[in-house]
Amino acid sequence: MNESKTQIIKALVLGILLGVSLVCSAAVISGGFGKIAAGFSTIAKPDRVVSVRGLSEREVDADLATMRVNFSVTAETLEEAHKLFDERNAEIVTYLKSNGLTEADLILDKPDIDFRKSYTTKETKYNDEGKRIGYDIVQHPSKADISQHILVRTNNLKAISNAYMHTTEFDGTDKEFYISEPNYDFIGLNDIKPEMIAEATKNAREAAEKFALDSNSAVGKIKQASQGWFSVNDAEEGMEQRKVVRVVTSIDFYIVD
Repeated sequence: MNESKTQIIKALVLGILLGVSLVCSAAVISGGFGKIAAGFSTIAKPDRVVSVRGLSEREVDADLATMRVNFSVTAETLEEAHKLFDERNAEIVTYLKSNGLTEADLILDKPDIDFRKSYTTKETKYNDEGKRIGYDIVQHPSKADISQHILVRTNNLKAISNAYMHTTEFDGTDKEFYISEPNYDFIGLNDIKPEMIAEATKNAREAAEKFALDSNSAVGKIKQASQGWFSVNDAEEGMEQRKVVRVVTSIDFYIVD
């Protein structure tokens, strides 16, 4: 009899434990499905993003000019060539300075020297009938060439322009003298970059806000942004001393309700 009661009690305890276990499992499964459902809800609601571009553009004065000056001299001896070179070099430097340029604006390369010694050649002689009758010995004198390249690099745009414009007055018939047309650049880009990037970003946000307004939404934070290349070009043909600086940024904004 006692053994029968013991078995009955064990069965009741086992039943209670199984019941509790089933209840806990149901709670865990229910919670798990709840989290999964929440996860699917999040995935099903993707970020709303608008991609826009912002432009910043401004016209500035060129702040650097460069120009090349080349010349050469020729003589029969190196001594004579050096003398002519020194005279010619001094004459050209004086001319450049007379138009407002300074020593600091002139970068002189090392002169190129080419010296060929005198030599003789044997040339065939012919008579009036075209018959070969012998040879002539021809003596060729020595020859020394010295050439110089000068780079003019300056912030004084007026001085370099004057030097170029008045070149013909200096020596317009000298075939051994060459001066290039000035090239004008703008190198002060770093000084205006921050302002232009801010302006382009503001321009992009205004475009995004217009899009959001049309869709009854609002513009949120920036998701990602890409700064475009800065370009510097002549303002117009024939206006090389005026430059247009331009940058375009690409920005993705979040759109919120």
